[in-house]
Order: sequence, then structure tokens, then C-alpha cells
Amino acid sequence: MYAELSSYTEVSTLKAYQDGKLEADNARGCEAEFVCDAVELMTELRYVAERNFREGSTQANNRRGELRLSIESLTDRLTSDTNDEPPQQLVSIIASQHLSLIKALINSMRQILRRKRDMVSISAVQQVDAHCLRWLARQPGHLAQEKAGPRQELMAVVREETRNTLENRVLKDFVLRVEILARRYIQQNESRYPASSRVKEVKRLRSCLLNALRLQEIQSLPAMKALVQPNYVLLHDARYSKLWELYRLVLARTRMSEIVWPKRHKLFAEIFLVWVIIRLNLEYKSFYNLSYWIKEMPTNGCFFVEPTFTNAFEDSSGGVLSCVVPTTCDRLELKSSSYSKHVRLLYIPGDVDSELHLPNNNEIYVICSFSGKHCVRPSHQDNVVWVRSLEQMDSAVSELLKKV
Repeated sequence: MYAELSSYTEVSTLKAYQDGKLEADNARGCEAEFVCDAVELMTELRYVAERNFREGSTQANNRRGELRLSIESLTDRLTSDTNDEPPQQLVSIIASQHLSLIKALINSMRQILRRKRDMVSISAVQQVDAHCLRWLARQPGHLAQEKAGPRQELMAVVREETRNTLENRVLKDFVLRVEILARRYIQQNESRYPASSRVKEVKRLRSCLLNALRLQEIQSLPAMKALVQPNYVLLHDARYSKLWELYRLVLARTRMSEIVWPKRHKLFAEIFLVWVIIRLNLEYKSFYNLSYWIKEMPTNGCFFVEPTFTNAFEDSSGGVLSCVVPTTCDRLELKSSSYSKHVRLLYIPGDVDSELHLPNNNEIYVICSFSGKHCVRPSHQDNVVWVRSLEQMDSAVSELLKKV
């Protein structure tokens, strides 16, 4: 029923998706898209918690930066009417707030004069160093004209203008990464939100980035191959320091997805249980205060701090419905005075194609699968709820509650 550990820990699929080498047109690509979109969602919820904290409506838990997020804030974000605009993500924020900065950096990339040694004509020699003098001493002849040889050239220190600097290499890597984010944002939202101003802003951003990637000045820069230690320009220049902040945010998204990837089954369970609590809270009256503490970076695949999803709800007739969730968050039990239903949460990695066998019992199975090949026996169809994307979470929860 559960995949091998290697199916969870192998990160090549995620890296290929992040680098734009894998698209969401197969099970592996759909899974990578699911994880990246889930990270974006949880990051957006963190932004909501930060905004509430700045406004003074919530408090911090400790110095680790854990912030309180109420069920009202969760409900408002996850169930609000989004017919006109797609979700706000990092790439849409960059498009709406920083497009002019990106254009200015691309159009006026910083240049420096770099010293190097080269062979130049005798008349062009302006500066020599110890290395040039040692070279000159090894050449045959007594006069400079004799040592210059038939081509009449000497080794000298010359200065040339170059854009091959750390800050410009960061700019190129930023352009490459954000172009991939913009392309996928447009693919996911353009057809669903044809009149969206947010999508139009992202399209303008992508057009600017594609034009930048065609420039010889950008193409000639080497690719970034290691972690960046910022230089003085990235830290203190007015424009490049802002670029550095945005670049770090983009890298943080990548890093979050990599942290979550080996434990993505827990991220799925966390998001699904949040949806369950939201739907129960909308339909019934909860007995206990519902609020959660959300972290800045995920731990063990989870963004919430030891969430307590267990709660009790009162229906319109005065009956009590309880939702019991263990600390492992891999199942839940919904029970009232007239029934009790056990629900199992199963996650199938995208590279697993083996046949799915479910035990013969009365449990309901919520299965997160990205392959259309997985199926269950007809006798189990009524006890299975499928989740194949982040957008299906709400409808899957509604289907689950109907089965209960």
C-alpha cells in the first residue's frame, strides 16, 4: 500500500521540474507541480499570518517566528471567491511591483574595467607588472623592438569593459528562474481567468524576461553553478540589493520544495485536513477555538506547528459531530451518535505504477495519486475519494463528507 522510501527521497524529478526540463504532462510532472503549488499556498498563508501580526490582530509564538493563523483567516483565503483573479504568488508579486526594476537592470547592466595581461603593439603599452617584466626578460634581444619579435607585440596590462560580474550572473539566474515561474503561472491560469489583470501583468513580465534572454550580453554570462556569497554591490547598490532580495525569495521557494519533497505525503495530509476542518466549521459550530501556528520554513514536510485537528462540532439540531485525528495525521475518524467512519489518507508518488490493493473493510480511503493508471476494484469504488491536484482538495473534502 505504501511506496518504497526511494520513491519519496529521489529529488531528480523535482529538480527537473524546477529547471524547466519537466512539464506537468505526466505523473511525475504533475506531482512536482502539486508540491510546488502546495508550497506556494502555504507561503501565502504565512504572508496572511505576517500581515495579521503587523496589524496587531495576532501574536507570535516564540523567537523562531511562528505566527498564529486563525480559522477565519484560513477560511477567507481558501474559500474566497476567485472568479476574477488567480491566486497571488511570488511571480505575480514580482510582476506587479518590480517589473520596472527588472527592466532597468537589464537595460543598464553594471560594467567594470577588468585588468588582464595581453599581447599588444609596442605603441599601445601603457602599464606592465612583475609578470610582464619577467616575460620580457625571457625574450631574446636587447632592445624592446628586438624582444617584440616579428609581430612587434609585448605583454602588457590592459583594461577591458566587462559585464561578467557576480551581480550580473545573479541577474541572469534570476531571469531564468522567474521566466519558468511566469510560464507555468500563465499556463495554469490564463484559460481559467481570461480577464485577469494579474495574468496580464505576469505575461508582460515574461515577455520582458524572454527579450532579456535573447540579448548577447545576457547569453555571454556564465551560468550560476554554486551558492552565492553576496558582494558589496548586491548588498549596497540601490537596484542590485533589491534584486538580491527577490533572488533570495525565489531560491527560498526552491529550497522549501526540496525540504518538503521527501515528506510530501505529510504536506498533502496537512492541507487536506485543513480543508476538512474548514468545511466542518462552515457547516457546523465548533466547540473549541480553532487556530494554528504556521512556520516560516517547513519541518518534516509540515508548515504548521503540531496542529491539533481534533475538534467537536454541533449541528443545527444540537447533535455533536467529532473529528478525531492522531498526531501522525495519516487518518481521521468522524463520528456522531448515529455513525462512526474511519478515513485513511494515502499518498502515491508519481513514479509508482504498481497495482493498488485495498483491504476489505469499511474504511474510506482518500488517495492522492497523479497517475490515471491506478484503480481499485469496483467493490471499493464507493469507499474511495481521489485527489490528483491541489485544486481538487475542496471538492474531494465535499465528496468525503457526503460519503460519511
